[in-house]
Amino acid sequence: MLRGGYARIYGRVNGINIVQVPLQGTGIGQAIACVGGSRDGVCRGAGGVDATNAFRIGADGLSAPLPGVDRVFQQPFFPGVGANAALGTSTVLDTHIVPPRTEQFTFSIQRQASSHVKVELGYIGMISRNEMWMSEMNSVPYMTTLNNQSFGQAFSNLYDMVSGVSPVQAQPFFESALGGASGAYCTGFANCTAAIASKQRADILNTNVRRLWSALDNAPGWTLGRTLISSRPLQATSIPSNVSGASSNYNGGYASVTLKDWHGLTALSNLTFSRTLGDGGTTQNGITSIDSYHRDTDYRTPSQDIPWVFNVYALYQVPFMAAQRGVAGRVLGGWSVAPLFRAQSGAPMCVGTGGESYGGFAGGCAVRVKEYTGGNTAHMNVVANGSAGSTGNASRGGSGINMFTNPQAAYESFRPMIVGRDGRPGNPLRGFPVWNLDMAVRKTVQIREGIGAQLNFEFINVLNHFSPGNPSLNVFSPTNFGVVTGQGNEPRRIEIGMRLYF
Repeated sequence: MLRGGYARIYGRVNGINIVQVPLQGTGIGQAIACVGGSRDGVCRGAGGVDATNAFRIGADGLSAPLPGVDRVFQQPFFPGVGANAALGTSTVLDTHIVPPRTEQFTFSIQRQASSHVKVELGYIGMISRNEMWMSEMNSVPYMTTLNNQSFGQAFSNLYDMVSGVSPVQAQPFFESALGGASGAYCTGFANCTAAIASKQRADILNTNVRRLWSALDNAPGWTLGRTLISSRPLQATSIPSNVSGASSNYNGGYASVTLKDWHGLTALSNLTFSRTLGDGGTTQNGITSIDSYHRDTDYRTPSQDIPWVFNVYALYQVPFMAAQRGVAGRVLGGWSVAPLFRAQSGAPMCVGTGGESYGGFAGGCAVRVKEYTGGNTAHMNVVANGSAGSTGNASRGGSGINMFTNPQAAYESFRPMIVGRDGRPGNPLRGFPVWNLDMAVRKTVQIREGIGAQLNFEFINVLNHFSPGNPSLNVFSPTNFGVVTGQGNEPRRIEIGMRLYF
């Protein structure tokens, strides 16, 4: 038998987005914020205070320097302008948002091998468009160019300099943006690039692009003027916008075998191989884009891409003594066993790099600098000789389980994602494969016609098999790199119940 099908399915824009998101903008649900609160009661904005002048609760009083709340908004309302209070995170809903849609394609070949056995091969494809994603309207404009060099190019070069890969040399963008060596910010240094390398070293090495830009934006001698809505005078800290336009696709092939009522045994087995690509969203949530200016940067294998999945469902009903006549019939008859086995390959894993790789609020994935061949197996009794993975050492109270036999070598295979140099981050690793066996056992006792009892024994993870949970992977947390601290499946659980019927 041959089957084929096509469907177009439209999603819906849920009420939470229509109602709650606008409420988180300017209006009822918007909290009053004071970013960069100082001891003198002034909100100085992002990067506007340091340890010498920041307001400290308790030491500087118990009342934070928050602006007053107006009962009536001026129309039009401009936050942070005049007597109007500045806003914190102000979420907005794009006026051109549309429901997502999915094109679905199916094709299958089915063969009835016998009266008890059926075999099926098939394909399922899905193409989704107009999925929701979140764009940060207050992202760093890293493509801004001065003196024939963009900020992204200048930052990429500066990262190498601060990392010790190359000597510190003047970058045209920074020299123009801060007024050259004679500028107020650069006084005492050979050039403005050297000043930034010295004053903002931590933000550069941690790829805190947003914090770096905010510090320069508020620095004396800045020539670009007001570039962000969080610049001084502060209007809002961020403006996430829910918009349409993300996409994804799924292609999968499957093979299934169905066994029906063969000597009391009914079973279904299914093997699926599939691949998923998309902008990173899930069925429950959209995504906050790494790069609000180029959504395509997020296109990669998402967390729900599980290439291999194998399932077996079975029900065996003891065929003899089903009538339960006599004592032996009541003891030996009426039994059934239903196992459920599932095995799957590991999900894609992102080696984290922090939250500001491209100057927004979403973090990217680390970039692989050399080929990784370590696989995705849990290694027991691992002793980390370097700093990477050291918290997992048993001598320090760790689990002794690590994804890598040599955590230090694996850690050195990655570096942070760098704006101006790197594009799509991808998910270069996969988590641990998982398998599990559940089982239900039922005994039916027929007391007399229409009266009886059922005993149920349900086992979750009947073999109490341990599947390790995926480890922590972040280039800025080397001591936890690859360390397994949890279980990926449930420990064995047994539930016993009885039901009387009459």
